[in-house]
Amino acid sequence: MDHPGAPSGSGGSSYQPRAPETHDDDDGNGASSSGRGGVGPKALQSFLRNFLSDDLGSFRSEINLKDHGDESGTEVRDVTIQEVADMHPDLRSLTLSGCSEITDVGLWALARSCTGLKELRMSRCEKVTHIGLRSLSLRCRALEVIDLSNCPDIDDMGLRVLASGCWGLHTLNFKNCPKITDTGLTEIARMCKHLRDVDVSGCSKVCEYGDKALVELASNCHELTSLNLTGEYKKRKKKISFLSCVENAMQWYSYIYFFSVFSFSSLSLSLSLSLFSFFQAVVMLVTVECVLLPEDVQD
Repeated sequence: MDHPGAPSGSGGSSYQPRAPETHDDDDGNGASSSGRGGVGPKALQSFLRNFLSDDLGSFRSEINLKDHGDESGTEVRDVTIQEVADMHPDLRSLTLSGCSEITDVGLWALARSCTGLKELRMSRCEKVTHIGLRSLSLRCRALEVIDLSNCPDIDDMGLRVLASGCWGLHTLNFKNCPKITDTGLTEIARMCKHLRDVDVSGCSKVCEYGDKALVELASNCHELTSLNLTGEYKKRKKKISFLSCVENAMQWYSYIYFFSVFSFSSLSLSLSLSLFSFFQAVVMLVTVECVLLPEDVQD
């Protein structure tokens, strides 16, 4: 039975692979909107170029529906995603960036069929909300890369639902998502401990009232190598000398390590190990590659 409000269609084993339909008017090349079964030459050419990996008809593991829409002259909608997901359930990477008509219904259809999806790029998909992300977190547990940059309705709830199921995420792009705050980023940091690349540049509410999210990232995400906060430290007018912070933290790091190894008192050993863990987090925080504007660190 189909989910209420979801696209209709069974997506069963009897589904016959075909090029996504085009409904454009006759453009002089034989494409016609008369009847739902017609597939114009441009749509067919785009299908062959963007969906098939060889002459045997094998599907690509990575599909860019934005390119398909541009080349075929059709607009990518929720029904397009449903057709692609039913046709290619083994899809591993999907790009929808710039497909402004995509909604949560399309994400539901994608999550229903493509449970092995690893990468999803949805920059500028302005109609996507946390409801669609809930479908992904429940079904697409293998998701590793997600791009939600310039999606104005993505908020802390969206990050929270992603954190509830997509624990293998390592690359996140939330650039220019104005509703995201430290609360959502903290949830992601606590649950997705394999994060390597995080972009929250242009998120004006991140670090608005402190560095709680940064501390959580440093404490939990030990594989983190890139954190883009461009613009946020500038707005807060925090002038930080990262080089001096790194130098001081590393010095304390070595002191605490030496003390914890050569201390013979159980009490002092326990205390030293606690301090050691604290400074380890400090080092992770200040050595992560924060991309800042040059004027952000000037005196």
